[in-house]
Amino acid sequence: MTPRPFDILLAHDKPDKLERYRNMLLEAGAGWDVETATCGEEAVEKAAGGSFFCVVLDVLMPNTRKDAKAGLADQEGGIWALERIAQHKPFLPVIMFSQKELDDDIIDKARRLRIFDYLIREEPHFQFKFTTRVKNAEEVFHNRLETLEQKSEIVYKSGLMQGVLLEARRAARSEAPVLVVGETGTGKSLIAKEIHRWSSRKDRTFLVMNCAALPETLVESEMFGHMEGAFTGAVKRRKGKLEVADKGTLFLDEIADMTLQTQAKLLRAIEEQEFTPVGSEEAKKVDVRIVCATNKNLEQMIKDKTFREDLYYRICYEKIEVPPLRERPEDVGPLVQFFLAAHSQRTGRQLSTDPKVVQRLQTLTLRGNVRELQGILQAGISRMEKSESTLTEYHLESELFEGGRSSPATLIPDKETVLKSVRAGIDFNKSVEEFRALLIDAAMQDANGVGERAAKALNLNAHTLRRYVRQKGGGDLGES
Repeated sequence: MTPRPFDILLAHDKPDKLERYRNMLLEAGAGWDVETATCGEEAVEKAAGGSFFCVVLDVLMPNTRKDAKAGLADQEGGIWALERIAQHKPFLPVIMFSQKELDDDIIDKARRLRIFDYLIREEPHFQFKFTTRVKNAEEVFHNRLETLEQKSEIVYKSGLMQGVLLEARRAARSEAPVLVVGETGTGKSLIAKEIHRWSSRKDRTFLVMNCAALPETLVESEMFGHMEGAFTGAVKRRKGKLEVADKGTLFLDEIADMTLQTQAKLLRAIEEQEFTPVGSEEAKKVDVRIVCATNKNLEQMIKDKTFREDLYYRICYEKIEVPPLRERPEDVGPLVQFFLAAHSQRTGRQLSTDPKVVQRLQTLTLRGNVRELQGILQAGISRMEKSESTLTEYHLESELFEGGRSSPATLIPDKETVLKSVRAGIDFNKSVEEFRALLIDAAMQDANGVGERAAKALNLNAHTLRRYVRQKGGGDLGES
């Protein structure tokens, strides 16, 4: 195993005991450096900012510095810290210990948070057990890192994405459906591919179906297939995605855009591993792993009765949340380098970037996440002269200094203009319809008639845009 500069973080609120356990680790002869903390809050801060292969937490200590000053020594500060460390660095092994055996509910809570190990300090041979478990944690940590680095298509540096990849690899070991959630442009489809590539189905088909890109009338035919003559235009039998993906993985992107009727049929396909093509009365058996993704709040959609609760629980055996880019700014640099290298390979033009560009990009909101970052870089490259080889802030001026695409724009007239119109007398409904039609016409023109792209530009889902187009007498939306 290649040695790496990672250390141990040890947290205990009693200075004498903290020094005692620190010395145990130093005396183990493994060359470890040990950083210390005296409350849960300090442990969380140091874990977030440091490079550690293991965190050791005393269960009973103050949660925060304020609690420590107030003398609240019997709080479950170790659990408090564990919850927060597990959220941001789930790949990091955490060992917890206590003076005496604790209540089962405390230990159960720690285990639900996937604690690496738990020790009781009054047990015989504690020092040997303690240092042995830390050595085990070091080996596990480095094995996890080496596993993550093998053949991953995902560009990242942050601990948050390391945790996401570990969850994906863990999910790949089972056959249960997986739900990947996250904002648009965060890379949910890449996580779905990662699950497939590390599963037992890796040598089989990985098929993608975008539920938002199809008209409602074609979604069922696309998923389940259809028989000859099933509907106008069905001139021959066509296999659906479920049948084509048999023995492999079917990735259902934007599943929240699926109608309730189709949701019911998908539920049956998942539960019984069978489906009925459109226009047929004969069910077909399949063996398909289902991975779904959405950027919408399915729990709220269940409350609004626009998404089936029973389907939600069937697709959500494993749930992986991909964090937005603004929560992992350390990934911006590697992504910028990746996109520039890809451009260089594609065009033969070697490009580099000014470090100030990355620093500035890390401060943007980037609501479109990685996809928006790529667009900003492409816009900047297009402004470069052929003789230039370094992308600078000058090339990205509109994106970096004028707000650019870091937040959705609005086209609301100023209050004075609206007031004049109101005083002159206006038809409210007609004005709203005309303004909506103007926005849709402009978006469709800019997108060359491709509805999906126009919907994204307007921050609408494709079904909503399709309904508006039909209301104003237009045809169906063009495909991308």
